[in-house]
Amino acid sequence: MGRTSRTAARAAIVALLLALPALVAWQAQSPAAPEAADTALVGPDVVLVLTDDQSLEAVERMPYVSSRTDWHTFSHAFVNNSLCCPARATTLTGQYDTRTGVVHNLATGAFQDGQTLPVWLQQAGYRTGHFGKYLNGYPSVFG
Repeated sequence: MGRTSRTAARAAIVALLLALPALVAWQAQSPAAPEAADTALVGPDVVLVLTDDQSLEAVERMPYVSSRTDWHTFSHAFVNNSLCCPARATTLTGQYDTRTGVVHNLATGAFQDGQTLPVWLQQAGYRTGHFGKYLNGYPSVFG
């Protein structure tokens, strides 16, 4: 990846993270979806932010993100494939890359997006949303 594309990617990530508080506030004020109106949510709010190529130095320059003390951290977590698409597919499914079918960034067509965290949250009564990149080629390679 060239320096220009890395800079553009970092700028997009920073813009997304800076917009996150506004998105959360908008979601909190918007009325419940019609299908979920009769169902009270029993769990806490969930916000999952995934970024690519993020250094600790970049996070330190994000005042909102770096000042928070109530984040959940996963100090014993590991990833079996750190490429962006395989890692994202693993995070969304809880499965290794060999099970998701996403073993590199160009092999996303075999991914079964019907069995992912957002789907499970929806089935539990949560309203979900997605902003930004999902997997390379999405949605065109997914039909």
